[in-house]
Amino acid sequence: MAVSAWVRRLAAVGSVLALFGCVAKRLSPGAESVRLVHTAPKGCERLADVRGHQGNTLTGDFTPMADLEEGARSDLINHAYKVGANTVQLVSREGKSSDAWAGDAEPSTVTYTGIAWRCPDASLSRAR
Repeated sequence: MAVSAWVRRLAAVGSVLALFGCVAKRLSPGAESVRLVHTAPKGCERLADVRGHQGNTLTGDFTPMADLEEGARSDLINHAYKVGANTVQLVSREGKSSDAWAGDAEPSTVTYTGIAWRCPDASLSRAR
């Protein structure tokens, strides 16, 4: 009887972890004002290098690729927002598969790296 209760608890914890691991990270309140650009904006102050990540070897295989991408972008923007940026320059994207031996397997993790910038309002329209 004790083993059965333990197994049920373990299954419940695993289900909750899998469910939350498969959901894309969302933007923090206020971070929606941060702009994502592909080239370095002019006339802006460089604040920090930032990184955004979504997925892992346990839940990444069950997470849709669109959610991995969205979550990694949101995480990148959230980190830029935390350091006071209003613009983040996307520098690189890396996807890793937990099934590296499987050949063309989709990534189970996605990581974006970028540079957080604080720009005057006038330069934001030129940075897009």
